[in-house]
Amino acid sequence: KTTAKRWMQTEKAKRIRRNADNLRNSLKRKGIKQPPGTEAGHNVNGSGKNGWEPIAENRAVEKKNKRKLRIT
Repeated sequence: KTTAKRWMQTEKAKRIRRNADNLRNSLKRKGIKQPPGTEAGHNVNGSGKNGWEPIAENRAVEKKNKRKLRIT
């Protein structure tokens, strides 16, 4: 946990989050609605596909949320 916390403070992590925020805002300004279960992927100024992408399956928080929603 502390390693992940420390990494979130690095310039690289901040740049990734900033790029995602910029892309999300740019897509919303263009009027492109966010489909459910997606997030902004890649840099708005980068090459390649930039838009709404499915939420990564390998994120611990997503798995945790799925477990919470599952009826036991």
